[in-house]
Amino acid sequence: MTAPVLVPRPTSLTVTDGHLAHAPVPSGPADIVALARELMGDAATGAFSLAEDPELAEEGYRLTIDEHGVRATAQTEAGLRWAVQTLRQMPELPFCDIVDVPRYAWRGALLDVARWCHPIAFVHKFVDLLAMHKLNTLHLHLTDDQGWRFEVRKYPRLAEIGGFRSESMAGLWHEKRYDGTPHGGFYTQAELRELVAYAARRGVRVMPELDLPGHMQAAITAYPHLGNDPDRQLEVRKTWGISKHILNCEPETVAFVLQPDGVQSRQPTLEEAVVGHLARNVP
Repeated sequence: MTAPVLVPRPTSLTVTDGHLAHAPVPSGPADIVALARELMGDAATGAFSLAEDPELAEEGYRLTIDEHGVRATAQTEAGLRWAVQTLRQMPELPFCDIVDVPRYAWRGALLDVARWCHPIAFVHKFVDLLAMHKLNTLHLHLTDDQGWRFEVRKYPRLAEIGGFRSESMAGLWHEKRYDGTPHGGFYTQAELRELVAYAARRGVRVMPELDLPGHMQAAITAYPHLGNDPDRQLEVRKTWGISKHILNCEPETVAFVLQPDGVQSRQPTLEEAVVGHLARNVP
C-alpha cells in the first residue's frame, strides 16, 4: 500500500496492507467533531479521544486506521485538531499508524495587511492554509506608515484617514515610480472578533503587530498633534522605506498609547478573545 503524502511530514508513518472502505461517522469532543464536519463534510470520520501520553506533548497526536476504524488520540484538543487536518489530506484511508509531534511550539506566517490591505475573506482563507499545514500562529501586521487597518472607536480618523493612501510604489524603491491607484481599507472590530474566533476553531492564534513610536505616519496623518512635527499635515506614506515622522513624547501622545481610553489599554471585551496586544489595541 502506498503511503499517503502528508504535509508537513509526520514524525512517523507506518503503512500496512489494506484500507478502510467504509469510514464511520466522527465521534468525540463536540468542538473536534464540529471541525471535522466543517472541513470534511460527508467524508468526516474518526473516533477522537483525549488520553495521557507524554510522547505527544502539547500538540502531538496519534492516528490509527485499521479494520476497526479510524482512531485519533492526543493529550489536548489542539492535538486532535491537527489529526483532523491530517485526515483532511487523505482521500483514501490506508491502514496505517501515524505519530506526529511538532518540533517547534511557535509555527507561523506573517501577513502584512498594513502595506497591502486584503479583504477579510482572504485573511480567513490564509488562516485555513495555515491550519492545513499545521502552522499555529497568524502574525497579522496591522499598522505601519503606509496604512492603519483596524477600527478604533475613540479615534475614528485612524481608520477613516490613516487607512487610505493616494497611490503605491510600482517597481523598486529607487525608481520612484507610482501606480496612480488609491489603495486602502480597514477591518471593523466585529470582523476582527470573528477572525480570532474562526482561527481559534482551527487551532491558530492571532499575533497582531502594531509598531510605535516609529512606523506611525498613517496615524500621524490622521492626528497630526501626535507627531514630531505637529504643525505639518502629512499624507499616508505612499513610498516604502523608513519615515522620519514618529510619535512625539507629549503627555497627550503617551496617553493615546498607554492610558485608559487609549489605543493600547481600553479593551476589556476582547481581552478574553484576542491574543496578546491585539486585545489592548482595539478599544
